[in-house]
Amino acid sequence: MQVPIRVGATLLEPHIAPEFGKPHDAGIRQSIQIQAQIAEIGAKMGFRVWVPPSDRPRVMSVVQATHRNAFLEVLPLTTTRIRSTQSGKLTSCG
Repeated sequence: MQVPIRVGATLLEPHIAPEFGKPHDAGIRQSIQIQAQIAEIGAKMGFRVWVPPSDRPRVMSVVQATHRNAFLEVLPLTTTRIRSTQSGKLTSCG
């Protein structure tokens, strides 16, 4: 039984892609299916989604076409400098 999930004022209906049940998709690993479901939830909530490059083609093949534009190619990380409270030295992170 699938139960809707409330996120703020939005009610999200769980979506199990119908293609999961097709015989030609029997080779899709469960981890790929789960990543695809999580990516779709993020896309529905308005988030940008990053999937490791090694999994991205398989996840993209499972995700609904309308959610594929939410995928990021690279993580938008920047180098952050923090000062250690113990040594007082600057350290680069990221």
